[in-house]
This record gives sequence, structure tokens and C-alpha cells, in this order.
Amino acid sequence: MKRLSLLCAAISWLLTCVVLAAPGVRNGGGEDVILQGFHWNSSRTTPQTWYEILTQMAPTIGRDGFTKIWLPPTWVDKSSWVDANSGTSGGGEGYFWHDFDKNSNYGSEPQLKQAVDALSSAGVQAVYDVVPNHMNDNLPGTQVRFLRRLKLWRTDCIPPTPASSCDEGDPFDSGKADLNTSSPEVSSRMMQEFRNLRDNYGAKGLRFDFVRGYTPERVNLWMKDFGDQAFCVGELWKSPGEFPASDWRNKAS
Repeated sequence: MKRLSLLCAAISWLLTCVVLAAPGVRNGGGEDVILQGFHWNSSRTTPQTWYEILTQMAPTIGRDGFTKIWLPPTWVDKSSWVDANSGTSGGGEGYFWHDFDKNSNYGSEPQLKQAVDALSSAGVQAVYDVVPNHMNDNLPGTQVRFLRRLKLWRTDCIPPTPASSCDEGDPFDSGKADLNTSSPEVSSRMMQEFRNLRDNYGAKGLRFDFVRGYTPERVNLWMKDFGDQAFCVGELWKSPGEFPASDWRNKAS
């Protein structure tokens, strides 16, 4: 009976420790419900901007039980493309950005701050989409500008190889727009901007676009500076043809 009492006491103590232990946010604490807070046409909403719509929807988002919201890239993107054969067009969604300016197709900088404030008041934390792997340098930036032929771009080393000093991951598309995230200048500038999102735009977490383009160690370096226990998630995908022929995913669509 004495042994049984000791066993019950030990189990009770362990359960108490589990309940009281702080969840590991970066390791999946399991306490958050994340809402994808935009879609591919959100940058083209009229007459209201997407940030204005989010401001109005913030109370509903909070009441529905969401604790975090994945927001679109905040950096300005004026790119565009047209496919005459298919009759489709796009661009400007933030994934081919050219500057850290927050006045984007989703709305103005004041509208962004207003939306994040409204979401925060509703108990919903902002997780920003960030795109450190590639950018559009065909348009001049005022807040950030990475010059060519200084080993700040993947194509500054010809050919770029796994052992190259001009990149540390897979190329996005042709790789011509890929930044060299292993460069101290590029890496530190990204780190500075992530802090800016945290300190001035209410970022409580980051969603990293195309994580195949840089190493896990790079993300760890950035997140230790941003907030070692802050939330982060990465986009990792492959097209079917990139898998071995013996893998069923090779023929998946």
C-alpha cells in the first residue's frame, strides 16, 4: 500500500510538472490556431485595401478562436506579368519585392499598423510572411539596395555550385533573382529588417518563404535575434519531377 501511495504521488507530481511547464513555441506548443490572412487576389481588392478589410474583420477573427494570423509580405512589390496564351496575369503579391517600404498593394503603412493593432486588441498575433531568398532589383529601392558583382547575389559566382560562396541553398526559378543569404551584408540587413517588423509593426512571428534557398542555420541565426522563443514556420516544397523516379510523388500532380 505504501508503494502504491508513493507511485500515485510521483505520477501526480509528474502531471503537475507537465501542466505547469511552459510550452515550446518553436517546437509546437499546440496552443495556437493560425489563420491564413490573405489569398492570391488580396493585393487587388477594391475599393477597400486588404489591410482595411482585416481591420474590420479583426473582432470576428478573434471571436472565432484564432490566436495568430499569417499576414502577406509587407515589402513593396510592383512586379507584374501577363500570359497571353492562357489569358492570366498577376504580380504585386509581395514575393518579388524590391524595397522594405511598407506601402504595398495590400494598403498603406498606416493601414498596416491599424490592422495589426486591431488584431492585437482582438487577441490575435501577427505572423509576417518574409521573403529573404530573392527580390527584384530591376526597380530601385530607397531603404535597401544590394549591388551586383559584390557576391551579394547567387549569379555573382559563375557557375554557382554547392561549394560556391555566392549562395547556400537551392535556386528559386532560374536563380537570377536570388540573394546570397550567406553574405554578412545580406544576412545582417535581413536580421535588421526582421527586428524592425518586431519592434515597429507588431510582428510576433515570421513565416519564411522558400526555405530551400537558405540553410536551417541561417533561420536559427535570424530567429535567435528576433526572439528565440518566438513562432516561426517555413515553406518547404518540391515539384513532382524533383523526387526520385521510384518515389510515388514523382508522378503526382
